Amino acid sequence: MPLIYQMYTCIFLIALLGNILVLYTVAANRKMHTVTNLFIANLAVGDLLIMVFCVPFSVASIIVLQYWPFGEVLCVFVNYSQAVSIFVSAYTLVAISLDRYLAIIYPLRPRMTRCQAKVIIAAVWFMALVTTLPIAVFSRLDPTDLRVYQWYGREVCREDWPNEVLRKYYTMSLMVLQYFLPLLVLIFTYSRIACKVWGCRSTSFSHSGCNTQMTLVATPETDRGLLRTNASDHSPAKMIRLTLAVVLVYSLCWLPFNILMVILDFVEEAGFWTHTHHVWFICHWLAMSHACYNPLILCWMNTKFREGYLLALYRLLPCCRSRLSHSLLQLRQTAGLQRAYTSSTRASRTQRYSAVYLECQVRENNGDVTPTVPIHHHLDLPDPLHHHHLHHKPPPPPPPPQAQPQPWESKL
Repeated sequence: MPLIYQMYTCIFLIALLGNILVLYTVAANRKMHTVTNLFIANLAVGDLLIMVFCVPFSVASIIVLQYWPFGEVLCVFVNYSQAVSIFVSAYTLVAISLDRYLAIIYPLRPRMTRCQAKVIIAAVWFMALVTTLPIAVFSRLDPTDLRVYQWYGREVCREDWPNEVLRKYYTMSLMVLQYFLPLLVLIFTYSRIACKVWGCRSTSFSHSGCNTQMTLVATPETDRGLLRTNASDHSPAKMIRLTLAVVLVYSLCWLPFNILMVILDFVEEAGFWTHTHHVWFICHWLAMSHACYNPLILCWMNTKFREGYLLALYRLLPCCRSRLSHSLLQLRQTAGLQRAYTSSTRASRTQRYSAVYLECQVRENNGDVTPTVPIHHHLDLPDPLHHHHLHHKPPPPPPPPQAQPQPWESKL
């Protein structure tokens, strides 16, 4: 039992501190008020609710006391809040994936605004509240058939459905809506995004593909797509790695608990197996620990959130300010070097694209060096065929005008 208390206390403190730091980082910095960060903040709110409502009440009523001592009102409210918070986290992950999908797969379309993101967040909460409403309707205190509970007047908090078949169908629908359907959406969106960013649909510069690929990039209809793809390909790649890590952790943490709930509902003898309570503890702890992983992933894979964490700790912990200020300075220097390297890499990549495009145009025009669609017109770059001004000194200024002879100075 002491080990169980320590494990739950550990994830409770990490999730509480980490998600509060996420919310503070997004709220305190106006530059962090982006669409994706608003969804991340909503995910942090859902994780905080999971920690507040799921961990303390579940541990106290199921593991420690083995009955519900908090009354019927809290029985309904806590059960409903647990389900709502879990669905909010799942639907928010879907919203983040759809935002990334639209931004990268369709770069020419207008980006989602913050007002639209707030509407989507409100829709996420509404769907979570409606989906889990039967839990609030059928949750109540129920005296069990065990003599120990009847002797001491103990009751447990559970769902009392009028029909056992309805309860099983609702359990299956909850598992599909909370786990499998979001997981399918996440797999579809991020697989398409990964193909777009990491090479499945990247521009081919082989000589055989010059005619088709470069024409598609350099046409006036897609010049903005070229700028969006090549000028910011590092940022989407980082965001995709971060969100892929979040999705992977979510799927691995919640899968065992969902399978266990289905087994307990459909197999009546499963509740009386010898090691069922040990399996339940492992699956429940793994599912609850999901709430503390997202802040750690953001700290590990996102420089801005890492800097925000350090700034928050710098203001909250005066005793550690010297060490935190040194870490902040080192982090900003590293981020500055990475930005400089990224800028130089982008410039060299743009020059390579221009050279390859000109080579393709030469092949198409049978030796005519003049390109039919100059790529520098779309990229706002100097003409690659007339870049001698980049390597030569500017021409000398014109000589001063010579003095003209005046009429009285003319020779007779």
